[in-house]
Amino acid sequence: MVRVVLVATINGIAEVLIDGVMVNHQITPEDETHYLLKLMGEDLSRVMAAVQAHFEGQTPVFSEEYRVQHKDGRWIWILDRGIARRDEAGRVLRMAGSETDITERKRAEAELRQAEERMRSVVDHVVDGIITIDEHARIESFNAAAEKLFGYPAREMIGQNVNVLMPEPYHSQHDGYVKSYLTTGEAKIIGAWEKKYKTPIC
Repeated sequence: MVRVVLVATINGIAEVLIDGVMVNHQITPEDETHYLLKLMGEDLSRVMAAVQAHFEGQTPVFSEEYRVQHKDGRWIWILDRGIARRDEAGRVLRMAGSETDITERKRAEAELRQAEERMRSVVDHVVDGIITIDEHARIESFNAAAEKLFGYPAREMIGQNVNVLMPEPYHSQHDGYVKSYLTTGEAKIIGAWEKKYKTPIC
C-alpha cells in the first residue's frame, strides 16, 4: 500500500510525501475552489466545514471520509486525518496528516447494507412470526407477522428481553437457557418450545 502524507500550508502550497518522496503542488486562491470542487464533488462543503471546525479548535483531530476523483476518472473513498500546526498565538500555520484509500472497505460496507436490506425485506414479508435476539436475549428484530401474532408493535419490543413473551416457567428460565446455549451449543427452550406449542419464540 502506498503511504501518502499530506502537509498543506494555508497559502495554497501543498507538500505531499509519497513513500518518502516529497512533491510540491501549488494551488492559487482563484483556482482553489474550482480545483477542490472537481476533486471532491458534493462532499466538498461537508469536508470544508469539518476543516474549519478543526481550525477553530472545536475538534482535537480532523478526520473525515470523502470521495475524490482519481486521475483516470473513477471516484475513490479516502479517510483523511490531520492536525493543525499553530504558532504561539494559536494561528494555524499548516496542517499535517495522512490519507488512506478506503474504497474497498466502503464497497464491502455497501454490499453488507444491501444484503441486510434484502434479508429485512424477506423477513418482513413472510407469513411466519420471526424474532431475532442478541446474546443477552434482547430482541433485535420483530417482523410484521410477529406483530400480528403477539399483538405488540415492533417499536415496543425492540430492546426488550424476549422472555416477556413467554409464560412461566419459561419466562424465568430462558436467560439461563441462552447462557447455557452460548457455552455448550446445546439448545433447550429454543426449538423445544416450537415442537411443544407449534409457535417459534426465538
